[in-house]
Amino acid sequence: MKRTIKRKPKSNESYNAILCADLHIREDTPICRTDNYLNAQFTKMSFIKHLCEEHHCPLLCAGDLMDNWKPSPWLLSRCIELLPSPIICVPGQHDLQNHSLDSFARTGLNTLQQAGKVFTLHSGHHDIFEEERAKITGYAYGEEAARNKTIDFAKDKQILLWHKLVTAGEQPWPGAQASKATHLLARADLGYDLIVTGDNHQQFVIEYKNRVLVNPGSMMRMSSDQANFEPAVFGWRAKDNSVERIPLPIEKGVVQKVERSNKEEKEKRFNAYIKQMKKHFELGLSFTKNMEDYLSEADENEETEQIIWEAMT
Repeated sequence: MKRTIKRKPKSNESYNAILCADLHIREDTPICRTDNYLNAQFTKMSFIKHLCEEHHCPLLCAGDLMDNWKPSPWLLSRCIELLPSPIICVPGQHDLQNHSLDSFARTGLNTLQQAGKVFTLHSGHHDIFEEERAKITGYAYGEEAARNKTIDFAKDKQILLWHKLVTAGEQPWPGAQASKATHLLARADLGYDLIVTGDNHQQFVIEYKNRVLVNPGSMMRMSSDQANFEPAVFGWRAKDNSVERIPLPIEKGVVQKVERSNKEEKEKRFNAYIKQMKKHFELGLSFTKNMEDYLSEADENEETEQIIWEAMT
């Protein structure tokens, strides 16, 4: 699937895209929030829309645009009203029934796509920015990314939009098995100039040899451990492959400390268990994947890990 996006001429200060992930748009209110959560959510959506309109650029979302695969018609209408156009996104597990890409046709995300609000990428499909000479390749939750053989990496800026659990340091929770950002950037079999990942609600930017990985983090503070988190989106400039953090409007003191429910703890442990079982039963695991799994558990310094990846590729 391919489509060309044409944009108005840009100044040197303009962004070519706004980067985000894990908006988790929803009607219910997290137990930790003491404010009007819907209003806070809609304020951020409107802020992002105005930002995209100001810079005449699309919004790139690395998955979990919605918090549930079956949002109400009212919430979908609010998304059509308050979100920018176009949104180029990949499906996250929250966007999909049973976390399966096979269910996409039944999802609210597909409704937004049919309404012309969202353009969804997955399975290595790509989109084109004509003026910026940049191409976006997308992979959904559960898919493994690769270098797109149909596009010219030497000629154009290449963006990978991927709903994949990635970490800049420690694992986000025990048994998470998140990939390290430095590993992904060092892999020559990817080779993208910009990688935008979602799923990890933490926020970080990692640079390596003129490549950049941005994990924007969540749009909303949805749990007690995010009380001091400052949500943001990122502006990307194609000319020098640079990103700039853009804080989202927040109200302080509206996230309260609550005890994590047994249900939440069990769900995290269950998801970690399923990932581990999939690893054991998956046939034909590549040497690259095995090395990634090993290094995620090994106590090697970053310099050593980068040497290993460069030697492998």
